[in-house]
Amino acid sequence: MKNTIIITLIIGMMTVFSANAQKEMDEFNVQVDGLGCPFCAYGLEKKFKEFKGIKDVKIDIETGDFSFAYPADKELSMQAVEEQVMKAGYTPIAAEIQRANGKKEKSASGTDLMMEKDDLIAKEVRVAGNCEMCKARIEKAVKN
Repeated sequence: MKNTIIITLIIGMMTVFSANAQKEMDEFNVQVDGLGCPFCAYGLEKKFKEFKGIKDVKIDIETGDFSFAYPADKELSMQAVEEQVMKAGYTPIAAEIQRANGKKEKSASGTDLMMEKDDLIAKEVRVAGNCEMCKARIEKAVKN
């Protein structure tokens, strides 16, 4: 009985400490242009691994969404994130940081790339001989 209580207390304390550790992470979301295949995603991830302490790296190749968590006490800036994306050979379109203290930051990078829906013109272009991995990249290039 005594051992059961001790184990329960230890598990409870571990849960509390892990919850606090998660709150001390800043959440980063970056829209990246130029990701065309898994090798591109690997190169971007590898470049960001230079930031010691990075966790929960997720990259969606089709949409260009790149997200990760970074310790709040290391204070990673928006500029440093955008520069790291460029060092990896890609273009940061927009970025957002959800700080552990609840503060939200957004970059101004992609604001001039946004168009009004009325200004868009629809065209259809057929492209043959391309792999599925690069399909999203081609479509994105045409859209811009």
